Amino acid sequence: MFRKLAFLIVMVIVAGLAVQLARTADMFWISWVAEGQALAVDTSALPSELPVPDSYEQVIVLYADEDVGSQLLRENVYHTLRMAKIEAKYVHVQSEEASARVLSLRNVDLLVVATELLVDDNLVRAIIDFTYGGGNSVFLIRSPIPALDAVVGITQNRGFSVKDAIGINLVAHMFPGLDTTALSGFVQSLLDVEVREDVTLLATADDARPLIWTAIYGEGQVLYVNSTMFQAKKNRGLLLQSIAFLPKHFLTTIFNGIIVNIDDFPAPTSLGRHDRIFKDYFMTTPEFMRQVWWPDTYNFARRFNLKLTGLGMLTFNSDTKSPLDLPYDVTKQQWAYFGRRLLESGGELGIHGYNHQSLALEGQMSFADYGYTPWDSQQTMEEGLRMLAQVIRELYGELRIFSYVPPSNIVSREGRLAVKSVFPDIRVFAGLYTGEPELGLLLQEFGRDPYVPEVVSFPRFSAGYLPDDNVRWALYNAVAHYGLVHHFVHPDDVLDEVRSRGLSWEAMDRQINSLFADIRRLFPFLRPMTLTEAYAYFVKTENLGVYTNSRPGEITINYSREVTPVYHFLRLKGQSILRVEGGTFQLFCQENNIYLIQGLAGQVRILTR
Repeated sequence: MFRKLAFLIVMVIVAGLAVQLARTADMFWISWVAEGQALAVDTSALPSELPVPDSYEQVIVLYADEDVGSQLLRENVYHTLRMAKIEAKYVHVQSEEASARVLSLRNVDLLVVATELLVDDNLVRAIIDFTYGGGNSVFLIRSPIPALDAVVGITQNRGFSVKDAIGINLVAHMFPGLDTTALSGFVQSLLDVEVREDVTLLATADDARPLIWTAIYGEGQVLYVNSTMFQAKKNRGLLLQSIAFLPKHFLTTIFNGIIVNIDDFPAPTSLGRHDRIFKDYFMTTPEFMRQVWWPDTYNFARRFNLKLTGLGMLTFNSDTKSPLDLPYDVTKQQWAYFGRRLLESGGELGIHGYNHQSLALEGQMSFADYGYTPWDSQQTMEEGLRMLAQVIRELYGELRIFSYVPPSNIVSREGRLAVKSVFPDIRVFAGLYTGEPELGLLLQEFGRDPYVPEVVSFPRFSAGYLPDDNVRWALYNAVAHYGLVHHFVHPDDVLDEVRSRGLSWEAMDRQINSLFADIRRLFPFLRPMTLTEAYAYFVKTENLGVYTNSRPGEITINYSREVTPVYHFLRLKGQSILRVEGGTFQLFCQENNIYLIQGLAGQVRILTR
């Protein structure tokens, strides 16, 4: 009896020592993690200015804004060229200078016609003369102007088709990923035309009617878009590659990154079991998350060289009125376990909220559509966020939080201010890039948040474990435009009948691995980033000017600031790169002769042959 009692006492002492040692190790680990996440956003060093060359190649964009379609197209062209850091001049088609500006273009410059409202005969004549004399002209929208038919390769023009076209299918190589992905169900207006036999067809509708083609006119070239497709934001990558398609060389500036977010981290779940999970694994839901979901997610990140950003929340309760409750200890245990594993893997911990109720007051979103409840005040929002901050502080010490993703991608002005008030280090709001506009939805362009200027808007392009062609189209358009993948998933997607489509976790895991295998095969150079690292690079290059000049056998890039490295896609026609001075190069698309350029000096010289 005495021996048994002594043995129990010894075991208790040993267990206590083990717990104390674990706590000591945790404190050391917490200090290391907090320091690491803080260092990721050191943007204090301002880049020095560099001289801008006296002349450089440019794009002239002819636009109109008299109707909604013209406004949408102009907005898409503007943001596309802005983010690609292409020097562009915008000229209204009714301005007195329009014809003169077109005729002043050099053959190394590019004319982009971003309107169908070409009513000035002198301007139409100038476009014809510029193209015939050796210029490159891109028409981004169908234009029912008979005088242009011969220029763009149309032999018979019956006017607007009474039947809309459905779908976009590339029938020639334009950009990796897009070449093998169709956009189904996309509705667009087009002209009912027949084209010359010598035009080169690039894209068709589902019924094979021509949508994009190139044609020769005199000494010049034309790319013609017989569609309204570029009024849609989702097609900006194809828009940019269409603009870049004709010239002997065309340089776009890219972000060169790959970011994966985990929303609803660390998946607060009940202690019970989910029927399908229990059937497949004989585990409760928390056991499945620890023993299956996280190991598979960790291996996924390692396999494809990814850094995960987890956007954390405390609870799925629906409390939005003060006083709020602090969640049960089981949630803290989940936070401690999954948060530690995330940070150990090189990932980042951001925030999603106190709970999954969007930070909006009465009348600021469609609460009934989501089954959500309005918050009674900004102060109550901050009360919940302070509880979240308290748990983070208890578990991770002085870990700084830089990134926020709103529940259901909906947040009000008051919600943004509440987040910034409680988490003063916040620097990223990540919402959606595209979507159906609705009250409160955080649809974003890259740039500064309108209510919190210290914060950068960094939208996500794609989501989910089960990518269909629409997801792939969104993802590859983003790479074609920004050189960026920004994808998000939810840990509980497997528990949701709609998001899982009734598939097992094994099938879902297999599909997302297949998607990222394709991404890494096509774009192996994309740099893994957390949201904080993406913010730091965005701010560093935010006001960078990029200027291109060329002469036979040489392309020169000049930067307005010393912010290297800077990354580019360079399309070349009929030539290849011999060497690069002040940078590096990598051919990644042989079909279109597209290179990745890394600029490492204030001036980069690309020697070609």
